[in-house]
Amino acid sequence: MTSYLSRGKLRPDADFVTVIMAGGSGTRFWPVSRTKLPKQYLALGPDNRSLLRATVDRVSALPGKQSVLVVTGESQLALVEEHAPEAAILCEPVARNTAPALGLAALTVLKEVGDVPMICIPADHLIHNDAGLQAAYAAGVELTRKHDIVATIGIPPTFPETGFGYIRRGGKFIGSAEVPVETYQVDAFVEKPSRERAEEYLLSGQYYWNAGMFLWRPSVLLEEINQHAPELALALNSIKDANELNQPDKVAEIFRQISPISIDFAVMERAANGVVIPGFGFHWSDVGSWHAWAESLELPPDRVSSGIPGSDLSAGRSALHGDTFSLDCKNTALWSSGRFVAAIGLEDAIVVETPEAVLVCHRERSQDVRAVIEYLRKQKREDLL
Repeated sequence: MTSYLSRGKLRPDADFVTVIMAGGSGTRFWPVSRTKLPKQYLALGPDNRSLLRATVDRVSALPGKQSVLVVTGESQLALVEEHAPEAAILCEPVARNTAPALGLAALTVLKEVGDVPMICIPADHLIHNDAGLQAAYAAGVELTRKHDIVATIGIPPTFPETGFGYIRRGGKFIGSAEVPVETYQVDAFVEKPSRERAEEYLLSGQYYWNAGMFLWRPSVLLEEINQHAPELALALNSIKDANELNQPDKVAEIFRQISPISIDFAVMERAANGVVIPGFGFHWSDVGSWHAWAESLELPPDRVSSGIPGSDLSAGRSALHGDTFSLDCKNTALWSSGRFVAAIGLEDAIVVETPEAVLVCHRERSQDVRAVIEYLRKQKREDLL
């Protein structure tokens, strides 16, 4: 029987395993992110660590014996080795969304370690105040070790966001008293709401943002997949059989034939044993655009010397990275990859400099960077993709 792993190994005596999903392409951070350098490998936080490196450091500080397993694609193998050399790496033969990836990770954990809790998290989120999220992780590990549940960490909303899915909580979970964080049964996963509905969610106190962070034991996840996504379960069972027969090519062939499906749709939206752990005491951002990055790092006027690179002399708020200078700018984000970038009198603007290209846009139009990517593809400008 061969290992599913592409690099490294999991410690067989681990108390839990953290699975980090790092397969995204990250085109929304063009021109800094490229096909060969997705956003999880960028230092988008207030220090020089990439998002992946910060994610590994955050979970590595948790108590107990643990292993880190990064799930990615073959093209990003070298990047993972560079940014997280201590992690074991599981390469998907082809991207098939989160449910197949996490199902394969569950098979790996069962084989290499056993039926221990899994923390399953994205590699590309930006967190301020690690301790708050670490407390939620620790509570989830304790609960999933003792209970056959699929747990998720919900982010208490701070404004009526219409771009996120929500989790509606039900009654208090029976195991809530076992951990210092009050936990609840999941009543429902709710799609992205209208502005009016999002305001209702915020006022009710019964809803959380769905941050895509999950905890379970591998046996529990695989059983949920068996119940709610039988085609995926059949494929995973075939992969397990092929692996036991030392047929890695067959494993890859079966995986390629799986239909893409998210873990939310395959399991979380259908499971009767869902639990939500509210995440308090930290700031979370999925940094899904340059605008979101700016919001996560903006400095109030009295914190212009907070240590983030750059110098902001504006009367408003700005997010700065690298060798930058702003004067009388408001709500403006500047990113320098090397050359000095100066801005005067700008408002609601984003300026991103790299050696090959420069992006200038209105903050509210940062998602439209996709149009630039499409244009470059049509022009066959592979040097800029």
